[in-house]
Amino acid sequence: MHIRTPNTNEIENICDLLCQLGYKQSLESFKDTLNLYIQSPNYGVLIAVENEIIKGLIAYSSSTMFVRGKTRFWIEALIVDSAFRKQGIGKALLKQMENIASRSAHSIIDLVSGISRADTGTYDFYRKMGYKLSGNSRKTYFRKEII
Repeated sequence: MHIRTPNTNEIENICDLLCQLGYKQSLESFKDTLNLYIQSPNYGVLIAVENEIIKGLIAYSSSTMFVRGKTRFWIEALIVDSAFRKQGIGKALLKQMENIASRSAHSIIDLVSGISRADTGTYDFYRKMGYKLSGNSRKTYFRKEII
C-alpha cells in the first residue's frame, strides 16, 4: 500500500469514499475543494492506494490556535472503503497525519466523530491510536497532542 496526494483525475473515487461517510458530493462542485486541499499549504488530503485502487483517505486543515499558540491539525475526513476495513489502512493514514503534525514544534490533532459511529468500533479505533475524549455533545471530540 502506498500513501500519497491524489490527482484531480481521481475525484470520482474520492467522492465515492465520501459517500460512505454520508457526504454525497457533486463532482463539479467538489473539484474546487479538492484542488484547494491539494495545492494549499494549510490543507492536505492523502489517499491509501494499492494496485491502483483507492482504499482510504484522510483530509485535514491546519492553523495556529489563537489562545494556545500551537498548530492545530483538524481531520476533516478519515474513511476507509468498507470493502477494505480492518486491514490497517486507517491506522496507516492516521500515522501519516501524525508524522505531518510532528513537523510542527508542538501540535494538536483534533477530529469529530459522529455519535452514530460509537457502536461501529470507530471510537475504539481512535482510543487505541491514543486519542482521548475532549468533550461530549451530539458529536464526540477526540484529541491527541503531538510533542
